[in-house]
Amino acid sequence: MPISNTISGTSVSGAAVFDDPVMYRSWYFAQNRSAVNIDIESVWAEYRGAGVKIGVVDSQIDFNHAELDGNYDLSRDYNFDMVAGVIAAEGGNGIGSVGIASEATLVGLAVNYASPNALDQAIAALHAASAVDVVNNSWSFNRPFADNFGRATALREALEDPVTSGRDGLGTVAVFSAGNGGGDDSSNFHNLQNSPLAIAVGAVDRDGAASSFTSLGANVLLSAAGREVFTTEPGERFETRATGTSFSAPAVSAVAGLILEANADLGYRDVQQILGLSARREGLGNGIAWGDGWVMNGNGHFNGGGKAFSDSFGFGFLNAHDAVRLAETWTLQQTAQNRTTVKVETETPGAKLVGGSVDHLQFEIEVGQDIAIEHVQLQLEFFWRNTADLDVWLTSPEGTRIRLVHDIPLEGGIGDLRNFKFGSVATMGEMSAGTWTVDIHDRAPDALDRHGNVHVGEVRDITLTLHGRARNWQTTCSSSRTNMPTRPPPRPGDGASSTATAAPTRSTPRW
Repeated sequence: MPISNTISGTSVSGAAVFDDPVMYRSWYFAQNRSAVNIDIESVWAEYRGAGVKIGVVDSQIDFNHAELDGNYDLSRDYNFDMVAGVIAAEGGNGIGSVGIASEATLVGLAVNYASPNALDQAIAALHAASAVDVVNNSWSFNRPFADNFGRATALREALEDPVTSGRDGLGTVAVFSAGNGGGDDSSNFHNLQNSPLAIAVGAVDRDGAASSFTSLGANVLLSAAGREVFTTEPGERFETRATGTSFSAPAVSAVAGLILEANADLGYRDVQQILGLSARREGLGNGIAWGDGWVMNGNGHFNGGGKAFSDSFGFGFLNAHDAVRLAETWTLQQTAQNRTTVKVETETPGAKLVGGSVDHLQFEIEVGQDIAIEHVQLQLEFFWRNTADLDVWLTSPEGTRIRLVHDIPLEGGIGDLRNFKFGSVATMGEMSAGTWTVDIHDRAPDALDRHGNVHVGEVRDITLTLHGRARNWQTTCSSSRTNMPTRPPPRPGDGASSTATAAPTRSTPRW
C-alpha cells in the first residue's frame, strides 16, 4: 500500500525538555534554525533511548566524564571515544549539550588503531556487537577495495554475526560512517560500507552542503551533521568543532536507538527502510561537484511517486521525528532470515575494453523474479588497471541510472575491482523484474600502462544480485521479544501535554 498521508506533528520545545547550557552549539537541533535539522526535540518527551543498548566500535574512553558517567555499562566495556557524546550525552544535568538518545546505554567495543592486530580487534568488536541493539562504526579502511569481502572472509563473517543473530534474530542495526575520502575514494569502494547489512552515513555542513570530505556512493543511505559537531572529549572537556563522517554516523545510530525504543519488534531491514523513507531532501544542496546530484527513483509506493536519491546525501538528511512516527505504526518485520535474494550471473566472453578504440561496453541482464528491492549488488569479472578513471553505471528496469564506480579526481590505478561487490540502495522500493543495463566507460582513453601500451581489459562475467522482499511474503510484525508498543505518554515534568505531538494517520508504510 502506498503512503497516502504525510507525517504531522507539533514540535515540543527543546527548552521544555532539557536546560543544558550550550544546546545551541548542537546546530542540527531544530531550535538552532540551521538550514537542516534532525527535528529531535519533538520526540524527546516520549523517546530518549531508554532500554536500548548502543555499541560504539572505536578507541579511547573517559567513562567518568560528567556527560557520560550515568550512561556507560562497565560490565560490557571494550572502549570508545567522543562519538559517544553525540549519541548519549546526558540531558538535564546542567553541563554541556545533550545527546540524541540521552537515556540509551552505551557499550564500548575497543579497537586500538595503532596496534598491529587492529583488524583482529575490529573483527572481535563486530562479533561482540551481537549483544547490543545498535552498533556504531565510525571507522573504515583507508585504501579502496582493501576490505574486499571476497578475500577478507573473517571480516564479512564478523559483520554477518550481529546482523543475523543479534536481538534474538531480529538483527543488530549496523551503522557505518561513509568515509572521509573526498575526491580520493568512494564509499562504494568498501564492502563494510556498501554491504546490504550496513547503513552508510554521509556528512553535511550547517548550510546544507555536502561536506567536502564525505565519501559519496550509491550505497549511502542518508546523511547527518558532519562538520563542527559539539560533543564530549576525554578529561571533562568538550570538542566544539568535531568534523568527519565519524560524527554523522553516531547521530544515525542514536536515532536508530529511538526507533527501536518506539517499536522493539522491528528487524534491522525495517530500521534501514524507516531511516531512508524519513530522510529529508529539504535544505540540502546539490552534492559534491563530481557526483551525480539528485535523481528520482522509480519507487511508485512513496506518496504516489518516486523517492529522490543523491550519491552525496543518500535519501536525504536524518529526521528523528518522522523516523519514530514511522516506527510506531510499522507492521513489517524484516530480518536476514526472511530476506529474498535473486542472483543472475551472465557470461560475457570476448567483451573487451580497449583504450582509445573501445571505450564503452554495454550489457543487458534479464531478471525474471519480481521482488521489492532493498539492495542491489554488482560484481564484475574484469581487471582494469586505471580504476580511478573508470565509470560503471547500472540502470534499473524503471530507468533509474546510478553510478556504482566513479571516475574520481585521482588518476590511474587505485586498487583491484575484479570480483568486488559494488552496492546500491538508490532503487530501494522498485520492483526487480525486467531488463537491467550495465555500462562501462573508460574516461582516460589516451592513458598508457607502464610499458607504454594501451589499456586492455576483458569483461568475462557479470553477476547481479538483488535483495529484498518477495511479493507474496507475509508482512505482519510479530516476535517473541515484545508486543507491538503503543506510544508512551509524555514524561512527567517535561512541560508537555498529551497533545504535544499529533498521532500519525497512515497506511502500512513500505517502499
